[in-house]
Amino acid sequence: MKILFNFLNCGLGNNGGCSTIVNSANTLAKLGHDIKIISSAKNKFTWVPLEVPHLIIEDFNKVPSADVIIATGFNTVKSTLDLPSRCGLKCHWIRAWEHWMMNESEIISKILNVPTFKIVNSICLRDKLKKHGIDSHIIRPGYDFDKIIPLGIRTYKEPVILGALYRESVHGERKRTQWVLDAATNIKSNTENVKLWMFGSEPNPNLEVIDRYVRLPSMTKKNSFYNQVNIWLAPTKSEGLHLPPAEAMLTKCPIVGTSAELSGMQEYLIHKKTGLISDNTFDSFVKTITKMIGFFYSGKLQEMGRSCRKQILNLGSRKDNMKKLVKLLENNISKNFQFDKKIIMPGDKSATPERISQYKQYYPVKYNICKQQNPKIMIEIGVRAGYSAWTFLQACPNMKYIGIDANNGKFGGQGGKDGSYSKWAKNILKPYDVTLIDQDTQKVDKLGFSQIDFIHVDGDHTSEGVQHDLDLAYEAVKIGGTILVDDITYIEEVKIGVNIWLRKMNKFITSTFIESFRGEMLITRNI
Repeated sequence: MKILFNFLNCGLGNNGGCSTIVNSANTLAKLGHDIKIISSAKNKFTWVPLEVPHLIIEDFNKVPSADVIIATGFNTVKSTLDLPSRCGLKCHWIRAWEHWMMNESEIISKILNVPTFKIVNSICLRDKLKKHGIDSHIIRPGYDFDKIIPLGIRTYKEPVILGALYRESVHGERKRTQWVLDAATNIKSNTENVKLWMFGSEPNPNLEVIDRYVRLPSMTKKNSFYNQVNIWLAPTKSEGLHLPPAEAMLTKCPIVGTSAELSGMQEYLIHKKTGLISDNTFDSFVKTITKMIGFFYSGKLQEMGRSCRKQILNLGSRKDNMKKLVKLLENNISKNFQFDKKIIMPGDKSATPERISQYKQYYPVKYNICKQQNPKIMIEIGVRAGYSAWTFLQACPNMKYIGIDANNGKFGGQGGKDGSYSKWAKNILKPYDVTLIDQDTQKVDKLGFSQIDFIHVDGDHTSEGVQHDLDLAYEAVKIGGTILVDDITYIEEVKIGVNIWLRKMNKFITSTFIESFRGEMLITRNI
């Protein structure tokens, strides 16, 4: 399989997110797949060697063709959507809720409500997306079972060694580094023989509460570090799949975490088995650490430790998980929509052999967009003979579809005027929950519907006409719902009208251009 990992507009650097992708890319290449990383800057990642080609892209036309392209972060979603269809299935591997990049409403409109095949790395991210009505598939990156191992050097004699990750700035805030420092200070003032060890990528902060600090440890040094820690502290509030606690557990070190929604440890931190889970407050976190220190003296710590490594082993190695990724991608590529020529109306003069060959590029885009939006009810302005309607209903066969068409022959051709298009649409859409309405939307001020999930605008193709239809669609679609406009790059009048409307409504909507045969604009109503 040919896979592109997209780092355009962000680049490779020394951080956990890049480490995940580099190790995943290397593992996939060893499994025999054609893997490339595309970026707009030089590779600055040095933690492990990159064993796949790293291509600096200045021209989208020079991006290699592939079976799949994977957006690796929020900043790479737009470029993934903009890349040509020859780059394959457009995916997004969501490995963190990147609230430091954009606010919640922007995440919903620019990241969730766009037509990417969504993969997440953890239970907590899957559940977070599900709250917003978005389906996703869990693929974890896997672990280095041969590099992080128990060394048999951990002691259960005083001092009790607490371990934690050190981060500063915005990442320190979401990982709650200050909670660790304040908790250790509090506990040390009341309990003798407790030490705090930390590692991180920043220079040594030289804080009195930290008894040992290691900067940028090698894998060997990090393994030794984990093997000497008795209790790992992880109060983080915003992770995908939190790596350091899992690595600590591979050395049989139990964890103290919190009940934060995005703790990133739901896979492996099991209360009273592999560690303790505090309430999501600082005071509860301190009390839980104190309770865990009590287990140090009772022998329960060793008992928990024995369960820790088994729990992580159950999540699979890098090789195991990358095989799952390939299988998932293969299954979804094979399920890609295929346009059925049998739905073409006999006598449709526009359905020339050349045009039919173009349908293979045109309708799968609409299918994928609708499948991602997963509407319960949709409206289409401009039904013609029902080809798009049929496509949308292949994507979401259980939804309610409402089609509105003037049937006047102006934009769909003579078949609209004589009624043959409408009759054919009714025929091919019989198996579904469909309502077809004869109405010229240019002659009404409202569609007569509200709280619609998804609206496809493909009616009047004049500049003024498309603006009017967009006004109608905006009033009918629910807040958070989406409008899809067709023919952006195919008909100049449509492009002009859409751009005028987007400028007028800029404060109320978010828009994403989708590269396709005719160009699509996906618009989310925010207000």
